[in-house]
Amino acid sequence: MSRWSDDTEGYARPQESARFPDERLPGDPVPSESPDETDSHGPDFDAPRTNAAPRTNATPRTTPEPHADADDDAPKSFLGIELTLPTMIIIGSLVLALVISGGLFLRSQRIQQQTGSDGPVPGAEETELIPREGEPPEVQVAEVGDRVHVQGLYGTGWITVVTADWADDGNIDPSRGSYLNIDLLVETEEGTMVVESIQYAAYDLEGNQYVPSIGAAKEPYLNNQEVTGSGSEARGWVSFDIPRGPTRLEISDEGFNPLITIDFIPPA
Repeated sequence: MSRWSDDTEGYARPQESARFPDERLPGDPVPSESPDETDSHGPDFDAPRTNAAPRTNATPRTTPEPHADADDDAPKSFLGIELTLPTMIIIGSLVLALVISGGLFLRSQRIQQQTGSDGPVPGAEETELIPREGEPPEVQVAEVGDRVHVQGLYGTGWITVVTADWADDGNIDPSRGSYLNIDLLVETEEGTMVVESIQYAAYDLEGNQYVPSIGAAKEPYLNNQEVTGSGSEARGWVSFDIPRGPTRLEISDEGFNPLITIDFIPPA
């Protein structure tokens, strides 16, 4: 069978010959694979999205604000009351007023128990301490057992060193080896004789000063007393932690003016 036809004018064109279904000639387009013909065993990758519509149910992501400490911003309160500065000032004033009122009430109760009335204690003006005028009296030298008449800062009376002894021990061991224990008697003639342990001092031969100590535990301890009125008296012990040796005792008035000196020589 001839592949050329003679029905054209001046030239002949080829007749298309039969071809196989899968046969491709040069210039034929490459057929695309259908979805059914793709490899089902390869990795299932999604193609990148382009121009995708935004998700309507997505929650927009926002940058969180810095978290402030709740204790810094929240007002402080106590029993439901906001503790601002003016409130705290008012509360403080009320507390102070209650404290003062309580103190005055207790003082009034104490006076009432002592006197049977709310008035001042009778005789309070009589015990008022009035210092003497003029120069202090001269220092007197005495011995153990002497009843020495003295003029104190607020009254007159007598001071007696009844006894004196040395001890190597006490309630607390003496740090300097011994205690000098002095038994004193104070009597009032007129006014008030004030007794304080700081009015007594001891000196060794080198002039070192020693103050009273409570380590010897001699009782009663003579300290912090007001002996008021004629015939009143107070008696007690004053002890010194001092090396055993020649010692001078100096007794002063309430203004630390020396009144009496007594020398002690320990027994051999």
